[in-house]
Amino acid sequence: MKLIWTQTGDSLDIDVMHPELIEHWIKHLPSPHFKIKQDNIPYHAVDRLQTSIKNINQLLKSKFDIRIFDYGEFKVDQHFLNQVHRDWAAVQEKNSNISRVLDLFKGDHLQEFYDINDAFHVIEKGTKIRYVEKSSDTIFKHQVPGIENPERFLFHGQCQLALQYWSIGRTDYEAWLNGDHVALIDNNTKLPFTFDVFLCKPYTAPFPPEYVKWMHDKGKEPLGSTLPIGNFKDHVDSVGDLYEVFIRNNKVDQSVTLSL
Repeated sequence: MKLIWTQTGDSLDIDVMHPELIEHWIKHLPSPHFKIKQDNIPYHAVDRLQTSIKNINQLLKSKFDIRIFDYGEFKVDQHFLNQVHRDWAAVQEKNSNISRVLDLFKGDHLQEFYDINDAFHVIEKGTKIRYVEKSSDTIFKHQVPGIENPERFLFHGQCQLALQYWSIGRTDYEAWLNGDHVALIDNNTKLPFTFDVFLCKPYTAPFPPEYVKWMHDKGKEPLGSTLPIGNFKDHVDSVGDLYEVFIRNNKVDQSVTLSL
């Protein structure tokens, strides 16, 4: 499957985890075209990182001939982000008093120096973009007919594309997480008009032992917490590269298409 931006023509390949589920979902939607409902990309952190690197690089070059941040080009990709973090640590290893020295200069140089690290970690934490079917309302209204035994598709962990939970009530996992003993349990018997993109590293996690016991006490086997679509091919270990693609395309007024 592909995620395609309609104006720029950019696309990303998706490794779908459960084709049966996704084919059922898309088949029952009015269209495979989506618009952004919620964009949580930390644009401010990207701008702050770029500005801080530029200003600190200029200061270190002009005053101390330190060129560790002299990259020539700012990019939001995994290799560049990793290099920035390593260089930020290395310059302190080689110059143990650098924070005190930067504090002696007028301006916000010390804050900008620490902003390099802070902004990097904000970006690195990952983020979410939520999409909704292009012609539908963005409120809790439309639902796709469920698929038989949706619990078989659930898993526990994180994937890069997932269906938003949009059934009435709670999942078993959500009920346990919130200590809800009176919840109407509904494990995705209805499917949404929305899906989420997570710019983060995907992983599978074991069930918390407390959740397993809670379910066993109710005579149930534990169920996963996520209804997955899949992950971006070739980007499970280079998540930072996805920021460049999404930032570039989210600045354009356009929709996206999921093409099977």
